[in-house]
Amino acid sequence: LSVKVLNDQGIVADARVVLHGQVVDPALGDEAMSMSREELLLHLLNSPMQWRMTDADGESNFPRLPFMEYRVYVDKEPWAQQSCKLTIDGDRQLTLMLEKGATIEGVVRSSSGSDIEGALIRLELSDVQWNQVTRPLPMVTSDIDGRFLVQGLAAGTVELQVEAQGFRRNTLRGVTIEAQGNSSVE
Repeated sequence: LSVKVLNDQGIVADARVVLHGQVVDPALGDEAMSMSREELLLHLLNSPMQWRMTDADGESNFPRLPFMEYRVYVDKEPWAQQSCKLTIDGDRQLTLMLEKGATIEGVVRSSSGSDIEGALIRLELSDVQWNQVTRPLPMVTSDIDGRFLVQGLAAGTVELQVEAQGFRRNTLRGVTIEAQGNSSVE
């Protein structure tokens, strides 16, 4: 598989391309839990998730992939992550176009109002089923003033999970991201 990444200005170098494939079809239900010896060997020898960075020509290659269905994710700040689903049945070339992404900025504060430096802010998609493969989302750390900035987000609804040493973990649910918009949270 060869993936080329572009934006409105041309080639995108140093974009992260993540490839995720499933060895077993989750639609099979309980039958998916029992893999044949060949399926198990295929799974152990070929990690279901691989990633590469695009080169100076905006390309990333994944040689010798098993023939199956994959989901391809591409991200690079400040553009919104793009993804597509495809079936590999031979050599394939794929071009994905990145668009300007949305941002979330905010400040992490304690219950007493003090800014918290070094807090880990993790984004997760809302309403995800337990067996659903989700797109990779960014994590950031708050600065000395408790500020953080997450760029390159696609539209949707996310949860922000905040963790800091010495503090209880907190989750902010239902944060809506508008396409190419800016959101502020505290």
